[in-house]
Amino acid sequence: MKRVQKTVVLIVVLMAPVFVFLFLKRFGTNQFVLPVYYPEGNPVLVCKDTLAPHRLTSVLLVNNIIKLPALFYVPGGELPYYSDLENVLAKYPQVNIYSVHRGEAPAAGSRVVPLGFIDESFLEFINCQLVLGENRWLNEAIPYKYVLADREARIRGYFSCTELDEIERLDTELDILLNYTLPTDETK
Repeated sequence: MKRVQKTVVLIVVLMAPVFVFLFLKRFGTNQFVLPVYYPEGNPVLVCKDTLAPHRLTSVLLVNNIIKLPALFYVPGGELPYYSDLENVLAKYPQVNIYSVHRGEAPAAGSRVVPLGFIDESFLEFINCQLVLGENRWLNEAIPYKYVLADREARIRGYFSCTELDEIERLDTELDILLNYTLPTDETK
């Protein structure tokens, strides 16, 4: 009698992973989704954005100066975790990196392409295109706040790369955006 009980328990224990696998295969999805920021359009009232969801519409996109997917940031002082950030960005050569400057842009360095703007167009770009203030007009840019834009010119994330956990989040979200996200996915 004990032998029969042991056999039944063994069969149940061995079959449980098979049932879990079949259940997940039938009913589960393994889809990573990054949010699309501003699905109703630009929240900065001054910007008169009529696109929903908000998309980068700069003349720089039209003239192919900016190539997507891209990361934009405004440089500042010294970045504490620069080597960690460099390691993350080196893993994704297909992502273009742009530093946004007020006034004339410095000479281009390694992979980073500098974009220079005169005062008013600089404020317009960081507020109406990148929505760097997220819901308010900024008169000064936030240094090292990275903005991730996908291939369809939608904003997919903001990252404060002065913190190590934000750099790790950037790594994860770049991986999801480039390897697991469908080009036409929309979030609610």
